[in-house]
Amino acid sequence: MAKQYTLPVDQYSEQTFDNFVLGSNEELVKQLRNSADQFSGFWIYGRKANGRSHLLRAKCLQDDREKAKKSHYIGCESLSDLRTERYMPLKLALKHGETVAIDDIDLYLGQKDFELILFDIYQRLVEIKGTLLVSHKSSALVTEFVVPDLGSRLRALMAFQIKELKDSHKSTFLIERATSRGFHLSANVINYWLSHGPRDMHALISDFEILAEVMLVKKQLLTIPLFKEVLGY
Repeated sequence: MAKQYTLPVDQYSEQTFDNFVLGSNEELVKQLRNSADQFSGFWIYGRKANGRSHLLRAKCLQDDREKAKKSHYIGCESLSDLRTERYMPLKLALKHGETVAIDDIDLYLGQKDFELILFDIYQRLVEIKGTLLVSHKSSALVTEFVVPDLGSRLRALMAFQIKELKDSHKSTFLIERATSRGFHLSANVINYWLSHGPRDMHALISDFEILAEVMLVKKQLLTIPLFKEVLGY
């Protein structure tokens, strides 16, 4: 039986544009980095765990720092708050040029009360020349809305599908990250890793942090048997 290793509590550093693995998503990140003096909106879509949340958080963090104004990230665990009395304070608190990023809106689209609130936020951001980002699993063009006015507005946003990372992108990321942490990842280990373990970046980073902690202690060559012992794949 493989020995159980635990993940360090501080596994997740802040999510920024600089630590996002670009792959073939250069244009998307370029557009998000730009700061406009007028309303701008983005519909970012793709499968789960492909970087949607990372990019929404990175945009909010950038705008907080560069604009010195509060940005508002609303993740899936907080979406229900938009349907309560907490929504109005958010709307009233929005000031000129601020950013609202709403993740995983597919969880609530189709519910009229949520769509009306989202439409209201959209209108408010247009009024204050702010920025709206929403993430969804699918394109807006194939998404159904129960509030037609919301559908027409969101379908007009700049739409980007996050392109899947190739194995070459993941390999480069893992090699560079290992080098920065003081150990070597061989091609054999990486090939085995990508063939037997979870392949999304969230899982890869989590597994890498476990390996990095073990390598810090063991200070030996990372082989496939050691990889199996640590991660159990």
